[in-house]
Parts: sequence; C-alpha cells; structure tokens
Amino acid sequence: MADSGAYRVGRKPGSWPAPTTAAIDRFFAAIRKDGEQLEGSEFERGTFANVSCKEVLLKQCRFPDCVFLSCYFRKCEMVGASFIGCNFLVCDFPKVTVQSCDFKHSHFEDCSIPFAEMEHALPREPNLREELAHDLAIASDIRGCGADGRRYRLAAIQAREEHVYAAIVGNSEWYTRHYSGLRKVKALGQLVASRVNGLIWGHGEQWESLAPPGQFSFPYPLRRSAGSSYHRWLLL
Repeated sequence: MADSGAYRVGRKPGSWPAPTTAAIDRFFAAIRKDGEQLEGSEFERGTFANVSCKEVLLKQCRFPDCVFLSCYFRKCEMVGASFIGCNFLVCDFPKVTVQSCDFKHSHFEDCSIPFAEMEHALPREPNLREELAHDLAIASDIRGCGADGRRYRLAAIQAREEHVYAAIVGNSEWYTRHYSGLRKVKALGQLVASRVNGLIWGHGEQWESLAPPGQFSFPYPLRRSAGSSYHRWLLL
C-alpha cells in the first residue's frame, strides 16, 4: 500500500460538515459516525482515515476522488451514493449493502465488497466494468474470498468480450472512431482467443479445480501480480 501520508498532502483537517455544505480537500481522521443517517452529503477530494461507518445510511451522498484508509463499513447501507475515482485501502465491508451506487474508476487495495452486493453496481460501460471487476477479483483473492474472486474474474472476462465485440462491429460512434483497420482485426483475434480459452480451459477455472493443492492453476490468463501490466492479464 502507498504511504498513507501522501493522501494528506493539500488536505486540511476539518470537522464534519453540515449536510448541505460541501467539504472540499479535507482530511477526516478517527471519527465515529456509527448509526447515523447521512443524506445528500458531498465530499470532494477528501481523505478519510480510521472512520467508522457502522450501520450508517449513506443516501445520495457524493465522494468524488476521495480516499478511504482503514475505514469500517459494517452493515453500512449505501443507497444512490457516488464513489467515482475513489481509493479504498485496507477497509472492512462486513454485511454492507450496495444499492444503485456508482464506483467508476475506483480502486480497492487489500479490501473488497462481496460480489453479490457489487454485481449491479459495476459500471454499465464494458471497458470500465472490466477494469473494476478485475481490480476486485485481485482484492478478493488477497483477502481469501476465493468464490467472490472467481465471480469477479468471470465478470471481467465477460465485460472484456463485450468490449472487443463492440469494437469489431462498431456499435457506437466512439468504437467506430477508435477501432478500425488493424485494431479491429486485433480485437477479433482477442475475442476468438478468449472464447476458445473459455471452451477448453474455462478461463483457468476448470484447470484450477483439477490442479493439486498448492500448485499453480492455469499458467497465464487470469492471475497477475499487482505490478504487472493489466492488459497482459486478459489479452490472450
């Protein structure tokens, strides 16, 4: 994990704001909000360190570009909340509830939210959904949540296939502009390779179930270290 002190640079310590007041570039540490209802609160580029949100209702709150360090979200209800571009580092989410929330461009390190809660909060755009699902797959595996990690990996693969298929057929103006000629041919190769991998190896999951305990599962497509290239992980 990156030095937590880096997330305090340019952010002044502040008291918790009133519901109608936006807090910008603030640092909040060692605060307990347990059992409270926060509705319509807005925090922009804020850092939250060791903040407890046990049994808190976060309704229609906005947290663009915020950082959460060692925060506690037990039985927290997130309803219509926006966490675009947020970093969650070593947080806990036991029995959290997620409804109609936005986690685009967010990053999870040494913490994850159960797939059942995040499934419908994953971004609609396939490239963004792939990125977040891939990130949560790694975080889930690190936390020992293998079942969630597998479901996130498969969600990332499905999103990747949707992305390259859209590139092949050019089903929007954006894909038409960004994928033509050799890039479209490359996308076709990636889609075919992914489908073949799924049919033969189950994207590594079938091989993993057959491999002896303690040995590597499938050697390449679905496992990566935190420092390796993201596109090498899935571009088969």
